[in-house]
Formats: sequence, C-alpha cells, structure tokens
Amino acid sequence: MQTTGADETEDFLRAMLGRAESSEYLEQLPNYALLLDNRRKLTCFNGARNDEMPPWLRWRWQALPPEIPQASGNNFLAQAMRKVDLREPNLTPAEVVNLNNQGLLAMPQRLPYTLMLALMDAYFDSTGAFNGHSYLGDIVNGAGQEPSGTLQDIRRLAAGWAANILAWRDADSYAPLQGSLLDRAVPLPALGPPPYDEDRTTRFLGLEPQPFLVEAFIAHVYASEPLPDPPPGLFPLHGYPGNYVDDSHNKTSVVVVQIANPFNEPIELSQYKIRVGVKSVALSGTLYPAREDYPVTGIFYAIEDDFTHDTLGDVDFDTPWLDFLDLTPNDHPPDTIRQSVLSGGPFGTDTWSTDPEVYYNLPDEPHRNIIELIRTDYSTGQMVDVVVDRFDYDEDHDPASERDEFKDEVEDMSQPPTEGVYEWGNDQDPTSPRKPGIRIDNNNWWVTWVRVTRAWGWDVDGSGLPFNQVAVDRDEKAPRFVYARQGVRAPDPTDDAATKSEFEGDVYQDPNESYIGNAFVDIGAPETPWFTRTFERKFFPAVVPPPDPITRKPTFFDMYRSADFEYQTTGGWSYPDKGFYGTYGGGTDFHYRGSLQMLQKNADFETIGELRHVFLSGHELAFIPPGGPGGAAGYDYTKKTFSEFMWDPLDEANPELSAAINRIGSGDLIGRIGANDTGYSLFHPLHAVPDLPAGLRVFDAFVCDGYGYNVNPVGEMLNAAGFSRRGTVGLVNLNTAPPEVMRALPHWYKMVHEVDAPDFNPRVALPEAVVQYRERYRNVNDFGLGYEDTVLPIYNAPDYHSRGTERRGDRGLASIGELLLVTQDSLFDIPTGTGLGPGGAAEYLLRESWRLRSASQDPFGYVARGLPLESTRISTDLQGMFDSYPPNPPDGPRVPDETAGDLEEYNLLFSGASNLVTTRSDVFTIYFKIRSFRQNPNTGIWDATDPEYIVDESRWVMQVDRSEVNQPSDKPKILFLEKLPN
Repeated sequence: MQTTGADETEDFLRAMLGRAESSEYLEQLPNYALLLDNRRKLTCFNGARNDEMPPWLRWRWQALPPEIPQASGNNFLAQAMRKVDLREPNLTPAEVVNLNNQGLLAMPQRLPYTLMLALMDAYFDSTGAFNGHSYLGDIVNGAGQEPSGTLQDIRRLAAGWAANILAWRDADSYAPLQGSLLDRAVPLPALGPPPYDEDRTTRFLGLEPQPFLVEAFIAHVYASEPLPDPPPGLFPLHGYPGNYVDDSHNKTSVVVVQIANPFNEPIELSQYKIRVGVKSVALSGTLYPAREDYPVTGIFYAIEDDFTHDTLGDVDFDTPWLDFLDLTPNDHPPDTIRQSVLSGGPFGTDTWSTDPEVYYNLPDEPHRNIIELIRTDYSTGQMVDVVVDRFDYDEDHDPASERDEFKDEVEDMSQPPTEGVYEWGNDQDPTSPRKPGIRIDNNNWWVTWVRVTRAWGWDVDGSGLPFNQVAVDRDEKAPRFVYARQGVRAPDPTDDAATKSEFEGDVYQDPNESYIGNAFVDIGAPETPWFTRTFERKFFPAVVPPPDPITRKPTFFDMYRSADFEYQTTGGWSYPDKGFYGTYGGGTDFHYRGSLQMLQKNADFETIGELRHVFLSGHELAFIPPGGPGGAAGYDYTKKTFSEFMWDPLDEANPELSAAINRIGSGDLIGRIGANDTGYSLFHPLHAVPDLPAGLRVFDAFVCDGYGYNVNPVGEMLNAAGFSRRGTVGLVNLNTAPPEVMRALPHWYKMVHEVDAPDFNPRVALPEAVVQYRERYRNVNDFGLGYEDTVLPIYNAPDYHSRGTERRGDRGLASIGELLLVTQDSLFDIPTGTGLGPGGAAEYLLRESWRLRSASQDPFGYVARGLPLESTRISTDLQGMFDSYPPNPPDGPRVPDETAGDLEEYNLLFSGASNLVTTRSDVFTIYFKIRSFRQNPNTGIWDATDPEYIVDESRWVMQVDRSEVNQPSDKPKILFLEKLPN
C-alpha cells in the first residue's frame, strides 16, 4: 500500500517514510525497523479466554454458602472459577433445585455472592477475626473503622445491587417479594459462621418503575358563629361584631397528595395505594412520565362536596377549595390524574379521613409514617402491602430528630381552644364571665394547615435570566422528587410579620396557646388567596444579591405556572416549581449538579458496562424470621426506600460524583496490605494483584454470553464462547493493542452523532490516552520518557507517569475497569490535521477528548457554537425513551432522551467497549528471524554479527493458541508457522 503526498511518499506498511514494499533479496530491515514495522499490527488471528474469573475474584478461602451442601463444595468452587453471565436464561424452580443439589447456583443466587467478593478482599484470619478492605472502607474484626465500612454494609450493598440487576434485566415492571428462587427480594449473602451471618431477615426489593411522592397538604377547616350581642350595660366581647370559633363548631379536613413518575415509560397505578394517617386508598389510572416541558402528575384528594357552616348553612365546599389549591383541569397538563378518593377503591371501602380529630393524636406505630406510597404484592398468594416511598425519614433512624417532622406538625394543628380566654364585659374584672373561642371576621372560617413537598428541579447556573425566564438545561435535568429531602411549611404564630401578612380579618389569639393556623376570608371569594406564605425565590449562585422572596398561597400543586415565563408565552414549561429547592440544615441548598436520568431497562443486558447504570439499592425490607408471627418468613416493614438511599447530597464541585449517586463508583482501594491488617500472612492470596479501587474490579466478574433472560431471538452473544473453555475471537487486549486497533472500538476514533452534521463528529483521543496510561508515559514537556506517535503528535498528552495513590503503580492494565481511571485531559487543545471539526477549519483533539467520560462533556461543541446543549446521542446510547403521550401507544414511538451529562453519557465510551476489550491474550502472533552463519576459519569464532559469515537470514511468523491450556501439563497449539518475505 502506498500513498503519495505533496512532499513525500508515505508507506504505512513499512517502518519508514519513502520506502515501498520490496523483495527479501533487497536491503534487509534492521531489528529496530522490524519492531516498528506496521505489518505486525495486522493480523486476522485473535482470541482470549473470556469465560474465566480472575484468580482474585474466585470463591476460595471462604466458607461455602449455606445453599451449597458440603459434599458438593468442589462443584461450587469449579463453578466459581468462571464468570457470571448477565444473560443467563431464566430457569424454572425445578431446574434451580436440580442445580443446587449438584452444588451449583443459578445466576440470581450466585449474583450477590459474586458482588460481595468483588467489593472486598477480607477473610477470616487464624484468630477467627474478619479483616481486610472493602469498597466502603477497612474492615477490622468484622466491623468498620467507620459505620460505612462494616462487613454488614458490604453485604447489604451486594444484595441491593443484585436485586436491582435482576429487576433491570427482566422484561416486566414488577419485582415480587417471594415466589420462585429466582424472583424474590434478595437476602444478604451469608459469609462464614455466626455472628457474621446474623441478619438473614434483611432483604432487598429490586427497583422497578414506580411513582414517587411529590407534595401533600392537610388542613382542618372550622365553621364559625357570630358573637352574641352584649347584655344591656356591658361592653361587647373582643372582636364584636364578628365571628368566633371553638370546638363545638362544625369541622372537616382537606387532604391532597401529589405523585409523579420520573421514568421513561407509563406506570399503571392499579398496584399502588396511598396511606394517609391510618387509612389508605387504592389508586387507578395511567401515570405518564413527568418531564420539565410536560409536568404531568397524579393528584388524589379528599374534600367534602358540601359542608354545613353554622351560620351560612350548606355551602359548595369542594369547588372553591379546588380552585384555591389549583386542582382544576386548567391548572395542569391534559394527562394529569385528578381523582377524588372519597369513595372506596377496588380493595375496600377505606378512605382518607376528613375528620380532623383523627389527626390530633395519630397512632405511634413502629415503622409507620403519616403518608406512605404502598405497592401491593401478590407473590405470596395473598395481598401484602409494601411501602415503597414515604414522607418523613431520618437517615440516623433517631426518633428524637426530624423523622416525624411532618407528622408532628400535623398533630400540632390543635383544635380551637375550649377554655375561656377573652372577657365578657370589663376586661379588667377577673370575675367577669369568659367566652371561649377564637375571634375572626364576619362569616369567615378558621383553618389550620401544614404542607410537605420535595423539590422538582434546579436551574444551577441561572440560565435564562431575568428570573421570570429561567430554564433547566439538559445537563441540569434531574427529577429531584426521587430524593427523600423534604420541606415542611406551616404558619408560625410566634412570627409577627408572618401573622400580619397571612391572617385575614381581625384575628385574636392567646400567645400562650400552641395552635398553628390562620383564618381565610369568606369562601365566596375564591380568586383572592385566603392565606399566604412567604417563600424564597430560586437562587442562582451567580446572582448577588439573591432575588426577593415571594408571597403566595402555600401550595404548589400547579408548579407555580402563573410565574413561568415560557408557560405564559408559549404554553410550554421552562421550570416546574415546587417552592422548595432542597434546603436542609443551616439554610444550605444542595444542588445535585450532575443531571440524573431514571433508567430502568427491563430488557437483557447487552454490555458489561451497563452495570454502571444500575442503582445500587432499591428498597431495604425487614422480613419476619421463620418461626415468628404466622410461623413463616414474610414482609414485616420497609427499613429504607429508594428515595432514602438517594438522601445524601454529594460534592457539587464534582459533577461525576453527583451523577453517580447510588450507582457504583470507584470506592476504596483493596488488594493491598494496610496498617490494620494483622493476624495473617502478608502473602495471603486474597491480597493479590490488582490493588485497585474495589468498584473497578467488578466488571471482570461478568460477561454477556447467552440467549438472555428474555430469550433473545437473535441468539447468543458468545462473549465467553459459550463457556466452552475456548478463546473468544475479536477481543482487543488493552495491554498490547496499538492505537490503530483501539480506534476500531465504538466511537473511539470519531464520536458519530446520530443526527448531527457529519462535519461536527469530534475526534476522540482515548486510544492514545490508554497507551499513555498503560505505559506510564510522561508528558514530553516533563523530564523523562515521553511518547510520540509517528502520525499524531501528542506532545501535550496526559501524564500518567505517577498514577496516584488510588491506582496501580505497575505498567499495563490488570482490569478493564481501569479504563475508568483514564480521566486526565491534555494541557490544551491540539490541532491534528486539516479535517473539519468543532474547532473550525482544523480538526482538534479537544482537552476533554482524552478522558473516558468525554461523551458527557459537550463533545459536539454545541455551547461553543452558540447552540442549546444536546444529549450525546451516539450508537452506544441505548436508553432513549418512549413518547407515550396520547395518542401514541404506550410503547412508542421511541425518541432519544433529553438529558445531557448524566451518568449514562459518562459511561458511553466504556459501555460500548466493555464487551470487546480484555487485559489478556491467549492467541499470539510471534514474529522472529532465523539467521544461519558459519565459523570463521581463521579465528575459529562463531560470530553471527559478522556479515561476511552470515549464510542466510529469514523472517518467520508463528501463531500460538493457549486458550485450551488449563493446567501445567497442557500444551498450547501451534496454529501455523510460515516463512515471510522481509
């Protein structure tokens, strides 16, 4: 192959420019030229064993799982030497029992054990202590130096992740509590004798598409009565003429709960209930995905149709309340569910109570919250209510803290005082009769209320200023209502300013009373807010001073659409607003700068890298132990919901961490000897290469090989050669592949957008970055060894000479997960040629293009071109969404997602390559030279370097296959041996 340029001839298949292919009889290439000869990079023979578990991830040196009979232990250990197939077909219960009898585990049984082993290197030492390291920190004698580092937490992490992996790969949207051995809430993997296996009653329910609570409002409304005329000669009562309220007057409650769907597919609500206080109602309808530009929700309310006022008689009660709370059809997108729950549902006649006295003293039941979202489960043969979301949660499970914040506020909404507090007649005469009650204006009502909400979104950078034109960009999109952070609001009677601004009419109160509430004006004037509350405006870090607060009605069921600039001008949405932005202790706002897309595939795994998309924990449940109440194991209560696992804010200065919340990250370093490792040999095999962050070793334990759980009609993927103990062809060895080979990996040369103009497909420098990393090359601007490609100068490439404390110090890659450590950028953008690209006339290697996560960093230069940021829709992006809004069917049409910079995009280049790369080779192409020479008759010396006495010199190539070598006595195969021209 020969190409002719303007100034010189370039011959790719030779080691030097200007030199064409030639006969072996012409000038011979020296050894160094043969080393650089590009022909050695071209071969059609390739293969590596991809079915074997790395030695450090095999189940050795640990006690057998309790599912395995001791007599079958060898079978289990043999099975543990091979990787876990994420596409293992579904097995029947009988097939699972048959496997267990042979000492083998089906994939769902084996999965939590594999994850647990990969996430730690600890083991029982000679003293009986369990020491070592884990993803969450050091384990010392079975406990952690910090609470997050305990062995128990690693077991919980393994079980939670396993449950979500199983829910991810199945085809439905239902995770049963119990049933067959393959479909159930996953118990903690057992490890060793008690007490290390003390909690087998904790189980994890996999996350499936479900709604989440967004906002709730509870109010108690009291009728009033006119104050009587004063007796002759006496002064009138305070507040006369006017009305008063006491506990003898008619009263009712108003209850509203709003939910939303953060997933990309519709959710049928028939399997859900909402419990308020002690009563629950069954839901119905289809809840469509909630989007920023279409904030559809489900709203369920209990409001009496008519109500008898003591002096006004029967009045239309629900109409003005629906108007005041913005619950009318015009306040919401067309697909919003608005449902009164005064009548019973299909599971009974229970309704939310509209009797205020029910809420004065709510029962203090263990593990019960005032508002809970419940999923009904039938896998046990009978209906079981499982709590999957709730308001009021305390991360420390401390009853004295804010866990019951909303519940306590509801209980504090006391009824009007019964003791006489205002004098009749002379207010200086202590003997004067007293008249009980609270004074309000004529024909007014008295209401006590409390409201709880979660945030909806956050405009991180204040784009679209002024404030009435804000917009959530695609790299800011995140359904914040899936986080358990909540805000509770109620009137504060000790706040004079709030009292003056919120109370309508002449309101008199005893400062010694602890009630919470305020009056609202005549119910015949619904357009006027009856009572208001002050809220902080959306605050943008770039704005100093922050915008002034707003005063409005206390609820945001309509997302404050009247203040949305986009809604008022085009009917669309720029920012659904819940009046709460995630404020917690100290008034600090947590932003979650990383965008979040709620992914749930419900289909077979296609790449190993998809494991990074799966949430680590769904719902943590407590089960009744066998022999307990009822005599059998079963659901008891929910320890922790998914939204509560999403509780903690992360470092907002690190968007990648924020994007990865409740997903697998790097974790702590394992595979090393630490200061606390005592009681066992420093050479114990569990402390083996590689010393890597635990979260990176996991990917070497899995393959995508079989037909799939859902029986893919396309057939097997054969990523492990069907576990035939043969090599898998086509795998790229990251330790030996030159950049030209790695550029064949998906989007590792050009990132090709599915819709963007071809001129803007950016160059990716990941192959060159991997070479820099594996060889520990310095940057050539630094002292020491540098690297220069003959085609692409990378003088300013990342410097991986010193990898840092969280990376292996040796050259090469010991795990495909090490690709996730290729995170450095170059010193600046580097022009590479005359092609077209985001930089204009010259193609550029952008600084970010050297990072594995570059697909999340605006690679197509939308912002630089003055265009709105777009998501990176390349072929490895498999998580689009269905446009399921009517009149489209629920399953289509499929459209790309609209979230940019989320964890999925961080992962696009890794996920696309994860099935195609390895760190080992089992098929080798060996080039060698054979030189024959003769003895110097004069000196008697055999000198192979003396050209005069060289008889012949020839070049040979040999193919060696060791993929079927399983023990020292096995021999590799020589596939061919051929003589080559020079």
